[in-house]
Amino acid sequence: GNDVMLYLGSSEVEPPGYIKTKKFRSLDDLLKMIDEMLSFDVIIVPAAISDFKIEKKEGKLKSDKEINLSLRPAPKFLKILREKYKNELIAFKAEFGYDILIKESRKMLDDYSLKFVVANDMRDVKRDLTKILIVTKNDVKEYSGKKSEIALKILEFYMSIIV
Repeated sequence: GNDVMLYLGSSEVEPPGYIKTKKFRSLDDLLKMIDEMLSFDVIIVPAAISDFKIEKKEGKLKSDKEINLSLRPAPKFLKILREKYKNELIAFKAEFGYDILIKESRKMLDDYSLKFVVANDMRDVKRDLTKILIVTKNDVKEYSGKKSEIALKILEFYMSIIV
């Protein structure tokens, strides 16, 4: 019963035609779309945008010699979004190891004024199955199963805390 807009970067899966979709190719493209997101009731940011950008080189790169690529830090999408967007924001965090995952998720709660973070230990993420932790300031809830089932659990949790 809700209006949903999917902002989709690079993906192997084509979304169903009944879901309104806006595609983007780069972080810069996505950043240009933030202003149109400001009226949304809730934004879920389930995927990490790359932390680094390749430094651009002028001219054509010659294929007859080795080249070195330089990476520079990319702007943090979540930070820029939160500076402009004041409604509900649900973010995800991925790390290797539960201790660092919970610690970094709790830091995100404060840094981005979030009610909870959906956390993934990368060792638990499989093609169709996953395990998540929903991290709040005082609690950690664990869910595992098919990704479609997990998505419903996240929405149910969200609904339980806003009512």
